[in-house]
Amino acid sequence: MGEAVGISGTTIHNYETGAFHPSLELLKKLALEFGIEPDKLYDDYYRFLDFPYSEKIKQIRNSLSLGQREFAKLLGTDQSVIGSWERLCKKKLL
Repeated sequence: MGEAVGISGTTIHNYETGAFHPSLELLKKLALEFGIEPDKLYDDYYRFLDFPYSEKIKQIRNSLSLGQREFAKLLGTDQSVIGSWERLCKKKLL
């Protein structure tokens, strides 16, 4: 399975034991490889991140004329979280 999507057996083991969490992109690769809908592999957090929610977060931030830091503070999270959400938006639009 790891070879099919370009990850090591150790990495798969870490995902299975909960030591690490796979990226949204990896879950999509796995779904494609096994011929299933990606959302079958998502938990609530990944459903939130998947389009269009990540794009909507950016639209809301921009409509409020807030930078990532201010928006993160308003949401009670870190700026890096907002940045990762918005990077997901860019990847989807390319």
